[in-house]
Amino acid sequence: MPGVLLILIGVFPLGIGILNTLHWASGGMTEQVEEMVKQNNAAIDANPKIAPADRQQQKDLFADIMRVVLEYMPVMLTINLLGNLLVVLGGINMLRVSGHGLAILGSVVAMVPFITSCCCFVGIPIGIWAIVLLTSKDVKAAFYPPTQLLEDQW
Repeated sequence: MPGVLLILIGVFPLGIGILNTLHWASGGMTEQVEEMVKQNNAAIDANPKIAPADRQQQKDLFADIMRVVLEYMPVMLTINLLGNLLVVLGGINMLRVSGHGLAILGSVVAMVPFITSCCCFVGIPIGIWAIVLLTSKDVKAAFYPPTQLLEDQW
């Protein structure tokens, strides 16, 4: 059961990550950020509580933050895509009862909030459940069947 849940909590953010990557590649995110900067500037200008001398500083600060976000967006999207792919592959390995290490890695990655984005609060208990199962003796034995000794082969 946790293998199926790992696949589900990995596939949904993976799909969103693919859509976000396509949106970024098409320039859509840049347009959105530019619009956000314009809206922020208008809100700062309309706020009477902000002193006129401080307005430009706040506008510049927000624009700088958004510029950094755009610069690192490819890195963040790559981490997100690879992390969710690991979660899906870990779930598949749990179902196939093969690749114990990748199944554990997928379970751990499922618990990292930045990687699994919207599924992070679901990923934490599922990841813990999967790790508890994967570290039990019976499940380990299923992943690592006993091998014959060299003497038995002769």
